[in-house]
Amino acid sequence: MIKKFKVGVVQMKQDKSGVTVKLGSPESRNEKFRYSVELVVKDANGNVVAKAENGYLKVEDPRKRTKANGEGLSESELAKIPAWIKNELMLVVDDGK
Repeated sequence: MIKKFKVGVVQMKQDKSGVTVKLGSPESRNEKFRYSVELVVKDANGNVVAKAENGYLKVEDPRKRTKANGEGLSESELAKIPAWIKNELMLVVDDGK
């Protein structure tokens, strides 16, 4: 049997600058729907590189990505992004700096 659990919501950022996915619902009024979501990101060797509980995923258009120097992607770099990819999900974590 297939079960579904509401693990978050897609919401507009407060400053209207984009969309985020809020994971978890620990403040739900109904105890039946109070879920905690833990997301762990591991590298190819199984090492944990990021971890978040009830965090946020940022929805980004990969075609609007900028390089470290602030310039946009070149035509050849843009051509490498498949048309079927509409958005990327970026885990938002505090690196403690």
